[in-house]
Amino acid sequence: MKVVAFIPARGGSKGLPGKNIKPFAGKPLIAHTIKFALDCGVFDEVIVSTDDEQIKEISESYGARVVLRPDYLAEDGSLVVDAVHYTLGVLTSEDLRPDFCFLLECTSPFRTKQDVKKALEMLQSDRFDSVASFKKCELPPTRIWKIEGDTALPFISGADPFLPRQQQEEGYELTGEIYGFNVDRFIETHAKSVLYGKFFPLQSTSKFFAEIDTEIDFEVAEYFMKRLLNENDPINV
Repeated sequence: MKVVAFIPARGGSKGLPGKNIKPFAGKPLIAHTIKFALDCGVFDEVIVSTDDEQIKEISESYGARVVLRPDYLAEDGSLVVDAVHYTLGVLTSEDLRPDFCFLLECTSPFRTKQDVKKALEMLQSDRFDSVASFKKCELPPTRIWKIEGDTALPFISGADPFLPRQQQEEGYELTGEIYGFNVDRFIETHAKSVLYGKFFPLQSTSKFFAEIDTEIDFEVAEYFMKRLLNENDPINV
């Protein structure tokens, strides 16, 4: 059985230029995810997909293999799933196609080894085509509104946003930390998402969550990462 980690890292970030290699709690942001994957004890190979030479050099210096993606897969409107298909095609041509692949977004760095191992366990059971990490939404979906002109309406038609929280149905959202999938079925079905077929919703055990798109996102995430890396910090007790 072969399992690989796939880390997408396009060079042309607009919201926070250079974010993938921006210094973050002592090392480039992408290095935290590379190191996590290498130390996880699950992955046979850690692959970074990028179009950027500086990202390539930094990723290789931290022990990842880099597969350069063509320009048409590195545009603003390009989809990560297409870069995944491209990279798996490269591995297949080298007779190195893995059994399972995990997509790890370096902009969501607070994943746990426990969750990765649980995700792999679900895939190995052959009951699921794919798996992804989820967390509870801060607000129940029935408390979300939409504004149309000068009118505010419940986003979900017929919902009562004023019910007590205990009577509201909980919602979940993807964390971006972990996506895992069966590679053969992903390729055979020409999957249009890494979350495809019958999938398992893994409830994340992470203490913190981040989706780093802006400078504020970056600074908040770095604050908590520094605390997690400090063994003497009370949050690690």
